[in-house]
Amino acid sequence: MSLAASAPFGTWTSPIGTDAMLAGMLGITNPRRFEAALFWQESRPSEAGRTTIMRRGQDGAISECVPAPFNARTRVHEYGGICYAVVGDQLYFTNFADQRIYAVSLNGSQVPTALTPDDGWRYADFAIDPARARLIVVGERDREEAEAENFIAAVDVRSGERTVLASGRDFYSSPRISPDGSRLLWIEWDHPRMPWDGTELQCAMLADDGGIDTPETIAGGREESVFQPGWTVAGDLVFV
Repeated sequence: MSLAASAPFGTWTSPIGTDAMLAGMLGITNPRRFEAALFWQESRPSEAGRTTIMRRGQDGAISECVPAPFNARTRVHEYGGICYAVVGDQLYFTNFADQRIYAVSLNGSQVPTALTPDDGWRYADFAIDPARARLIVVGERDREEAEAENFIAAVDVRSGERTVLASGRDFYSSPRISPDGSRLLWIEWDHPRMPWDGTELQCAMLADDGGIDTPETIAGGREESVFQPGWTVAGDLVFV
């Protein structure tokens, strides 16, 4: 007969480790609907935390859109967040390893191809501008001996060409295009405020060439936090 080994409280070993505890716990975030399909980001502890993008079609079939080793995660604001969108039969996403935007077909080859160059830019919070065949994103790029620059940018889905639309503030988030494609919303704020302290909601008209007119501050301030801006189907502006 063997006796169990004794050890000081909290120092005993266990056959149940963190890998076993987390193996089946999928992290499901950022659901979005495009056409008749539902998409979401899914992190997998069994794959060292790799995040993929899943699709549930109208027939109920579920499939994986981003193959390993691609990892759909962004480092914008260092927090990560939503970093994908669907335009037609193409899924666009940020790949964690190089922070470039990649495109992958939902109907054919599942080999992602890079859309943007490998030059240190980061991308998050994709909105679709279908009339101009581009993505509106929160962009970020490193600067020597300075904090990373944050801005709102447009990325052409055909060429990968990038255009900065709004800059000059410390932080940007939540670009949202009106249903008719005529107006763009976004949120901006500066140090030392955190987004729950105070932000400003901006709205600007989109010109035919894709540029923006002088934005109007709709709500918010140094002591008022605005978040989750959006549009109703009828084109009414809403926010929390």
